[in-house]
Amino acid sequence: MKYHKKLIFINLVTLFFVFHFFSLGLFSFNRIGLDQEYAQFFAKAKKSKELGKFDESIKLFEESLAVAKKINDGKRECESLLKLGLSYWNIAQFKTSSLHYKHALELAEKLDLKYLQEKCRSSLELYMLYKEGKKTRSSGEYEKSIEYFEQAIHLAEKSRGQEHKLKCLRQLSQTYWELDNYSKFFRLNEKALMIAQSLNHRKEEGICLFNLGIYYWNKDNYSKALSCYEKALIIAQSLKNKESESACLNNIGIIYEKIG
Repeated sequence: MKYHKKLIFINLVTLFFVFHFFSLGLFSFNRIGLDQEYAQFFAKAKKSKELGKFDESIKLFEESLAVAKKINDGKRECESLLKLGLSYWNIAQFKTSSLHYKHALELAEKLDLKYLQEKCRSSLELYMLYKEGKKTRSSGEYEKSIEYFEQAIHLAEKSRGQEHKLKCLRQLSQTYWELDNYSKFFRLNEKALMIAQSLNHRKEEGICLFNLGIYYWNKDNYSKALSCYEKALIIAQSLKNKESESACLNNIGIIYEKIG
């Protein structure tokens, strides 16, 4: 009887260890699978962003974020949040963008991730400068607006943030237009156009081309104005942006009427 009890006890202990190590192996296998899943979502999201498919990249970064949370990987969670912040910036959802940057900063501080903290703070500071630049321009404080946008551009260059720099250049050009400084308006839109093309940011490319069309029209250079508007029109049609399409067609029509 004692022998049987001892045997049962040994078998139970053996079963416990077998189950324990099997569970560890299963967890390890599951973790590897989730690591791969995260890497796939993150890589696909980056590729979509590079192709200018920002809505698609947002969905994929949301997926990578969900997986990072599942495996309790704070660094990857923070990286996904940062990418989401930038993706929302690209589609001009600035408040949503800043919320993702704030969340990423809180996490980076909690985990003491210095490099990511710096990126988050830089992005949030840039957003505040951008917002103030637009606000001061609206109130007619053009010199202050220029100062804010120039600070934002400098910060974007320092952090190598081409997406941030693009919008700031274009907004700065609008302030110079208000001051009748058309040469500055032209040069800033040319710079912004080059960045937009390098980023495959079709909407921003279309806006820059439209602005350049306005510049050439103002200079009575109708052939160049038409060229810019026609390129902007093709982009507007490809993006199914009816408002931009209508504006391009309207200006093209007026120019043709002028030149007879």
